[in-house]
Amino acid sequence: MKTLLRAFVITAVALTALTTATSAYFTANVTASNNQITTGTMTAYVGSWLNPTGDATGQWVAYADATGNYEIGNFPVIANVEPGVTQYGYVVVANYGSLPFQYQGTAFGSWVNTTGALGEPLVNSLMTVPSIHRYPTGNCEGNLYCADIYYWLTNAGYTNVSAGSNDFAGPIVGGASSDFQLNFKEFTIYRVDLTLDSSANNNYQGQTFNYTLNLQTKQVSAPGF
Repeated sequence: MKTLLRAFVITAVALTALTTATSAYFTANVTASNNQITTGTMTAYVGSWLNPTGDATGQWVAYADATGNYEIGNFPVIANVEPGVTQYGYVVVANYGSLPFQYQGTAFGSWVNTTGALGEPLVNSLMTVPSIHRYPTGNCEGNLYCADIYYWLTNAGYTNVSAGSNDFAGPIVGGASSDFQLNFKEFTIYRVDLTLDSSANNNYQGQTFNYTLNLQTKQVSAPGF
């Protein structure tokens, strides 16, 4: 029994020595530090044009979102509006940030005075946006306002993109769709149709309506608006 036990002990010692001897490998450890992950930016421009010439020599106006405020001036005054007759405003949506985004825009406003020429209340809902027209890629359909916006931005290195020539029921346009998606330095041009309802009477003569254009953007992978 002692002889057998001695044999086990000798064998275990030998195995331990063998294991210790064969585990002596060369090793190395390399660390790459100070690497960075940066977040992208989302900046949307909403712009229009004054004094159209068709060759981008007029006056450009633009507003950026909170990440890059950039204001030149007010949008063009839409003057001499009369009941039942449609007037037009021209708006461009452009992406100046590093991230692609999807967008949704709307227009709203109110009369400066609460009562009109006859002393009667002025009703905000009588100023309507019945339609919003999207211009196709590279085609302003002969409109000088659109052409000025197009030439100014393409000369600045932007690319005109559009999902097609479409008319949308106002006052909201856009949505969580690739049809309303812009990548860095891409832009789309719209015509906004404005109409004072034909029911507006003499109470509305000589009045001013202040309007606001609001643009919401979201990253492409985010849920809908």
